[in-house]
Amino acid sequence: MTTFHKTPASRTDECAELLTQIANGLALDDNEMADLFGVDGEEIQRWMTQRVPPTRLSQLADVWMVVVDLTSRLDAGELAGLARKPALAFSNQTLLEALAHDPSWTRNKVERFVEQLDRESRPAEF
Repeated sequence: MTTFHKTPASRTDECAELLTQIANGLALDDNEMADLFGVDGEEIQRWMTQRVPPTRLSQLADVWMVVVDLTSRLDAGELAGLARKPALAFSNQTLLEALAHDPSWTRNKVERFVEQLDRESRPAEF
């Protein structure tokens, strides 16, 4: 698993890997990736070949962590479908819409959901 170093000097190859993991996990094409991050397709390509601007590293980290948390708990391909369905947890937005609107809030919601799943899957303690 990639460790994300949240610094302005994050390596281009590291950011490109995270962007690729996001695109693969959510089954996004270049236009959908651009929509997710609120930029155009050319900007996504620059991020892949140059560097993600320091002002976008937090957004990248939040989106990536959501993808990592959910792909570790869902069957392959399941996340892509779920990401496109409105959910009460995201105020009737899709996961993609919630991530585009407020990645930090969405990450928090997903982390709480994952914690709840983890608690429910533990054997009862005596």
